[in-house]
Amino acid sequence: MPSPAGRWAIELTAERRVIGGALLLPLPPGNEDMEIGWHLRPDMWGNGYASEATFCLAEWALSRDIDEIFAVVRPGNTHVATSVRRNGMQWVGETDKYFGLVLQVFRRRLADLDRAAPEAEHPPFPQELDVNPQWEWRPLASLSVRRVPLRLTLKPSSSPTGEVDGGWWPRSMDPLAEFPAMIAGVTDRVGPVSRVAYNTETWGDAPRDMVIDGEMVRLEGIRALDPRTVFVSGRGWQRKTLLVVPPEASENTAQAALTSAASPGFRGGAEQILLAGSTDGSAPDGTVPVPRSKSSEAGR
Repeated sequence: MPSPAGRWAIELTAERRVIGGALLLPLPPGNEDMEIGWHLRPDMWGNGYASEATFCLAEWALSRDIDEIFAVVRPGNTHVATSVRRNGMQWVGETDKYFGLVLQVFRRRLADLDRAAPEAEHPPFPQELDVNPQWEWRPLASLSVRRVPLRLTLKPSSSPTGEVDGGWWPRSMDPLAEFPAMIAGVTDRVGPVSRVAYNTETWGDAPRDMVIDGEMVRLEGIRALDPRTVFVSGRGWQRKTLLVVPPEASENTAQAALTSAASPGFRGGAEQILLAGSTDGSAPDGTVPVPRSKSSEAGR
């Protein structure tokens, strides 16, 4: 039997209005543990809708031959941790198993449903809310769990706006391996990240959504986006454009690019930064991300 992975819209049935979403996705590496995530419109917070919807989703998932579901949260993110506990998840410890980050782990098992259920009965779906399945089966790329420093620089918050707001030197072009740490690194500046836009010609395959700290992040692949950048936006008006230094760049080239991208007085673009290390105006080796082969794009 396939794992009960999927994405759902949370809808107020009386008004036929979508107010948020929920998902169940396998946690890499191994894709053996199932992670639950949810997000509601801010004006819908505090009404018990998340607890009701996640209870129904958990009840449904735990009847599909899995023993437990998880949520992972960065240490210190008390807002999300409180929300996770309020929605019936039990804290079970800390691990660096997922995404190469130290994360707090919360778990829900079938036995937990009795003591964590909403005040109402236990219907298969609540009367007020519908959780509508939107199935999308997508293989997840393998993910390294090495603990390595995040190579990210950001301009000071008070700096004038330029074409890029900082630089990032990933170790691969695998979104599932690289995006979680990058998202965690910019959260203090943009708040909870809601969207990451990236160039599909240079980055590997990725699902449409990723769960970070219990929050869903939309991954939007855009062919026309500058392959030297990624665009990160929060749930408000905060946005950051990051220079992407190719993984194969030399140490000197990468460090110079990261420094320039984060310099308050530098307002040039990604191409100008990456070409700055060349004496003849041509791109030195490892300064432009290499497009994927056509065969790697099959099925997209």
